[in-house]
Amino acid sequence: MTRSDSTTHTRTTGPRGARTRLPRLRYSSSVLLTVSVMVAASACGGSSGSGGGSDEIKIGVQVALTGPSSLVGQGFRAGADLAVSEINDNGGVNGSQIKLTYVDDKGTPDGGVTAARELVTRDKVKVVLAGSTSTAIVPAVPFFGRSDAVYYVSTAGDSRILDPFRKNVFSGAITPLIQQSKVYAYY
Repeated sequence: MTRSDSTTHTRTTGPRGARTRLPRLRYSSSVLLTVSVMVAASACGGSSGSGGGSDEIKIGVQVALTGPSSLVGQGFRAGADLAVSEINDNGGVNGSQIKLTYVDDKGTPDGGVTAARELVTRDKVKVVLAGSTSTAIVPAVPFFGRSDAVYYVSTAGDSRILDPFRKNVFSGAITPLIQQSKVYAYY
């Protein structure tokens, strides 16, 4: 049994009939994009990701839009598009509009590396959001270790994403305590 609540949550019946609360996709995506925009604005000096002086903040998004993990990627894209639309409709960030550039990593290791390279080298983004699975993200992490682009992993929780430590790779997924201590020690 599912019932929508007009505030910030959807109520649903969980295992064994227990009532649970799940955050709405819109709220989760808004929080994710707010953090990402702050990172993008600081990394890009508040201008476009390409270094030009336009009123646009370019953010690359690596997701599985096709393949076995496409359900994760399609949901991530829907939430990100909704959040960006809401932010842009309300004036953007300091007057700058957000533009998301999607690249399909197909949920595969080779696809993850290819998507990362395309976003940074071809599309010239300074921030990449990864909304895919560990299968595609872990192989792309070393590329960001050699790059100046910021890599924010929102969904995958594999410990190899943050180990070894890289100053421009961040994770919003559950982070092992040992990794948190390395981040705190660096800063």
